[in-house]
Amino acid sequence: MLRLLCRISIEPDSCVRRTEDLFARHGGRALVAAPFVPGLGAVAPPLAGMARMPLGRFLLLDGAGVLLFTAAFAGAGFAAGPELISLVQIGLRYGAWLALGAGIGIGAWLGWKIAARFAAGRSALVARIEPDELASRLQSHDPPIVIDLRGEVTRGEGSIPGAHALSTGDLAQWSQGLARDKEIVVACD
Repeated sequence: MLRLLCRISIEPDSCVRRTEDLFARHGGRALVAAPFVPGLGAVAPPLAGMARMPLGRFLLLDGAGVLLFTAAFAGAGFAAGPELISLVQIGLRYGAWLALGAGIGIGAWLGWKIAARFAAGRSALVARIEPDELASRLQSHDPPIVIDLRGEVTRGEGSIPGAHALSTGDLAQWSQGLARDKEIVVACD
């Protein structure tokens, strides 16, 4: 589910990693904050399942997040009711112009993000290897070095046999003594 949602996002290359890291770092707090963060509400339940969060804890934390979200908006509506009615009247008067301006702004931002994504994709073309081919290369007389950069949630209980499970922050230091002529295979999200 997370991979599907990230595939249609603007930045799918880092979407899975960022979301997994956020959930691994904050756990239940991320589930409570999910309704307040755009996009996190859609991926937090699948991440909770991937992290094997108990159903009772998930329901409690998810319910607390929904309750806080509802209370925040109901409280804001109660406290600023007359002002909100004035804003609605202004919006009805100038709504078409506001919508046009917002549409142009969002369209320009989306165009910039999509152009940046395609430019980065063209410059970072990397050869891919299928699992069967990797398995046969690992059995050869000169096997490649396998680095597993997947997050703890995606990696699960095990990694690729013989792989070095690293985080992206540790990669530069780990690679200092590495032979430059050795083939390297990187498993990532």
